[in-house]
Amino acid sequence: MTKKIIPDKENMMNNLLEIKNLNIEAFYEDSWQPIVRDISLNLKRGEVLGLIGESGAGKSTIGLAAMGYARQGCRIASGSINLDGTELFTKIRRPVTHQNLPFDSGNTTTMLRPIRQ
Repeated sequence: MTKKIIPDKENMMNNLLEIKNLNIEAFYEDSWQPIVRDISLNLKRGEVLGLIGESGAGKSTIGLAAMGYARQGCRIASGSINLDGTELFTKIRRPVTHQNLPFDSGNTTTMLRPIRQ
């Protein structure tokens, strides 16, 4: 008996954040330079994700991009950012607030003041 493989809709709906092939650029010396290259990640509901790395590695830049932000002088060049079923990069060209996606930049002056809506 042949079994037809159908994508698991329940599993797809459990993804809170899905980033595919994210590329971010910064304007430096009169041209756009890549600063984040081809990052992909998946965060399911109920999971906690921490990005670790050296200073300047792009952790905060990726976190901000996950909410639709780019730092001054930077841009999201390509990739897919899907937050709770909404494609941010292609459909929404403004920052997004989402009650289920808190962001902590690691800045000690803001760490103990969570964002409330």
